[in-house]
Parts: sequence; structure tokens; C-alpha cells
Amino acid sequence: MQNYKIIYAKRAYRDLDGIFDYIYLKSSLSKAKEFRKDIESKINKLKKDPRIGTPIGRNKHKLIRKPYNIYYKINTQTKSIYIRHIRHTSQRPLKHDFPTF
Repeated sequence: MQNYKIIYAKRAYRDLDGIFDYIYLKSSLSKAKEFRKDIESKINKLKKDPRIGTPIGRNKHKLIRKPYNIYYKINTQTKSIYIRHIRHTSQRPLKHDFPTF
């Protein structure tokens, strides 16, 4: 089985940076680094099994890494996963979050 390619939206990078900064300011640099490593590890698991997340629409999924949801779309033709954004579980997903491939 071929691994899927992970593609991050600019929004997803901004989300990760914002979460990192928040944890760093509220806790410590080591906690922020630990979180980022953990969430990136979770996302990288999608390469081998992109359907581990919860389906929320046609080829749309969310992967839960409490207290955050990682929203992504699977493209089976190009073997790619588009990470759109990462939101705290208390926030609703963005409406315009999934592009067409």
C-alpha cells in the first residue's frame, strides 16, 4: 500500500503556531514542543491509514487529538491528505474549510 502525501494549508500552519504560542505562554517551551511533536505524529499516522479519523462528509474527516480536532480531506486519486485546519474542540469547524482537488 502506497503512503499518502500530507499537504498542510497555510491556515493549518497558522493554527499550529497559534496553539504552540498559547501553550508556551501559559505553560512552558517544553510543553509546547511536546504538544507540537505529538500532534504532528498523529497527523503523520494518516499517511498509512487516512481513514482513522471520523467521517464528517464526503472524503472529509476529523482526527481527534484532545482537546483539538484536525480537519482534513482525503484525495484517493492523488493519494494525498489535505490538512485544512486545527480547532479546539470547543470551536466549530470553519465552513469554507475544504477545497476541491
